Amino acid sequence: TGSEAVKKVGGYFGFFTAVGAFYTGVAELINEEYGRMLMPGLAPIYTPQRVILTKDAVRKLINYDERSNTLWLQFRGLQIRTTNDVLAIRDGVQEAIEEALKTPRARKHNFNKVHVVADYEETFISEDILSDYWEMAGGLPRQYYL
Repeated sequence: TGSEAVKKVGGYFGFFTAVGAFYTGVAELINEEYGRMLMPGLAPIYTPQRVILTKDAVRKLINYDERSNTLWLQFRGLQIRTTNDVLAIRDGVQEAIEEALKTPRARKHNFNKVHVVADYEETFISEDILSDYWEMAGGLPRQYYL
């Protein structure tokens, strides 16, 4: 009868939904564990930034809000692997801050430092240069950050 057919279709739908949910859960765990897509079918919502770090490339990741005197560092997913990367970040951030402090509002209010919000979500910093990076990152706040 019609009622039996609806039950059968509903049962198949429920079964395939459960199989899909199970696969999704297992794929998420495996892909997260290995840090890459081993099980197909799940498109990552976010992929790390693969940029060659130069001062100019870093400048493109930085925005300044003159009204709040805030520098936004969009470093989400950045791959920091070498000492040259650290130097490029330092130079790019310093240039952005110096440029921000030359804005009309900063001059009017005699700003000599800026607020900074940095997004480091999913950022990779090689262990070889980790201490160099945090030494550089620790020096910038003393000199430029509020």
